[in-house]
Amino acid sequence: MEHSKYRVELDVLRALAIILVIFYHLEIEIFNLSIFRGGFLGVDIFFVISGYLISSIIKNEIQNNHFKVSNFLERRLRRIIPVFLLAILVSLPLGYLFIMPTEMVDLAKSAISSTFLVSNYYFHFTLSAYANLSSFLKPLIHTWSLSVEGQFYLAYCLIILFIYKFCKKKLKLIFIIISAVSFIIAIWASYSHPGINFYSSPSRFWEFIIGALVPYLKFKSKINQKIRLVLIYCSLLIILISSSYIGFENKHPGVITLLVIFPTTLLIVYSKSNDEIFNNKILAFIGKISFSIYIWHYLFFSFARHTNFFNTLSQKAFILFFCLIFSAISYFLYEKKLRDKKKINTKNFYKIISLNFIAIFIFASIMILNDGFKNRLPNIKNYNFDNIKLRDEWLTYQNLSQRKFDENSKINLLIIGNSHGQDIYNSIFQNKEKIPGYNLAIIDTSKFRCFLENENKQNCFLNEGNKVAFDTFLKSNIIIFHNRWTEEYIKMIQDLNIISKENNKKLIVALNRQQFNYEITNSLTTLDKMLFDNYQYKINENLDLLFKIFKRAELEYFKIKDPKVETINDKIKEVTNKLNIITFDFSKFQCEQMNNRCLTVTPTNEKIYWDYGHFSLKGAKYFGKLFLNDNDFLKILTIN
Repeated sequence: MEHSKYRVELDVLRALAIILVIFYHLEIEIFNLSIFRGGFLGVDIFFVISGYLISSIIKNEIQNNHFKVSNFLERRLRRIIPVFLLAILVSLPLGYLFIMPTEMVDLAKSAISSTFLVSNYYFHFTLSAYANLSSFLKPLIHTWSLSVEGQFYLAYCLIILFIYKFCKKKLKLIFIIISAVSFIIAIWASYSHPGINFYSSPSRFWEFIIGALVPYLKFKSKINQKIRLVLIYCSLLIILISSSYIGFENKHPGVITLLVIFPTTLLIVYSKSNDEIFNNKILAFIGKISFSIYIWHYLFFSFARHTNFFNTLSQKAFILFFCLIFSAISYFLYEKKLRDKKKINTKNFYKIISLNFIAIFIFASIMILNDGFKNRLPNIKNYNFDNIKLRDEWLTYQNLSQRKFDENSKINLLIIGNSHGQDIYNSIFQNKEKIPGYNLAIIDTSKFRCFLENENKQNCFLNEGNKVAFDTFLKSNIIIFHNRWTEEYIKMIQDLNIISKENNKKLIVALNRQQFNYEITNSLTTLDKMLFDNYQYKINENLDLLFKIFKRAELEYFKIKDPKVETINDKIKEVTNKLNIITFDFSKFQCEQMNNRCLTVTPTNEKIYWDYGHFSLKGAKYFGKLFLNDNDFLKILTIN
């Protein structure tokens, strides 16, 4: 049992920290604004509290000549390790049931690194950033903080023993120096090595040390009640505001982290159990089981994402409710018993821990050696890995595209654009029966640029292709201008608008479509690579598609979409709004914003894209049906 006076206010503070973390992992948005987008700062609150508690305990025991490293470490182990190892053990069979083989191998490796309390470095070397989608799909990534905490406990014991033996009077000075050095490392690394900065112990130790300094610093015991309450409420307010606005675009941990660290420290120093704000039994209970909640919630959130049961608010609410109930059961039936030395003696405790450790190591090793048990998954059909073939089909179809209008058409719809405009042409042309009376043609932007940029437009007709392009333009009624947009193309909008008005044409500017920020390696897209790694090209027409893999891929594609698309779309909107030009966003058919997913295959399992964003012919036909069943799109195709 830890010899420290129970402070209910610390449990309430823990409750606040875990609530912030949970809401961050829930990814809930209201009016396109994330709730507690900086909720990851809740972990930093836990670090400060941990530093304060262990420092208080060790200080008290040293002063009373009761301190033993073995006893201290056993208490820490009893508090953290039982549920920690249990969660890791539970994750392995769940991984076998719900995730793909390559992800199963990664889970097994992360399980082993977690048991040795080095998962923070494992995730740094295997993951680009904590805040991307792939991190949310890793069931054990949250163990990085426990690894950091474990590393701090070991380092703290060694440091405190050294100080008390050789330079007791310099304790505060040494703590301040260590904290300052760690803080400087964090600031430097936040700019030069932001990835390792987030996960590394040297960049985090200052947060613990600030909390650890509190028992050794003399604070004014008697402080005006009103001032004390102002400090408390202001501290809570700063934490809430910071957790709402600080994001991963900020340098963290670093200077910005002080907005949470200092208020947390003030709350530890000046809060009292009898303060009305801390007199909340529900929050105190949540704080008491906060460690269990932290361990289990991320595990279940991750697997829920893998099963595509984490898209709607009701689904997230259900998973959260389940996690809270499970955490409470875990705390009372398992954790609490193993923490109590009277119920489980030291010998039996280490036996239980050792068995858990061995089981994890054996099961994880088997999973790694068996390559994630690839044979457990069925193979796929109707999926073409050959992007070169899909591209060639697209190119062939492009060459056959209509450059002129039929003379007997009622309404002539012209698409001016580059390869992305070609995608829209392919989509509509393959579904032209849905718009009877319309004729369709396409002009490459390069063929039309001459008429927009050259004052002596007669020179443009010296090129036969340009002449045909302009003649097609003159015969058009409605124009859709769509490119993979650049600044150069945006500048053309104003000129195209002028020439369209002069010739009584209806102009529609289509915004940038969604482009997926993934690289193609050896002619394989991200989705191809995912499937290839897990199936090894074992295509079999007799087996069903593993639908969940595509759901998983759709989610990933959505999260890693190219941010430059939105930036340039804002510029397009700025121009078109000034000129009163109609705009249309085809991306809404690609991605379902409410469900947090983008389509990667058609309902019949054909690949939609052959590269970063170009439609395959099957993908174009599928999206064309969606375009031409949309009332908003059909409305802008009418001539007033």
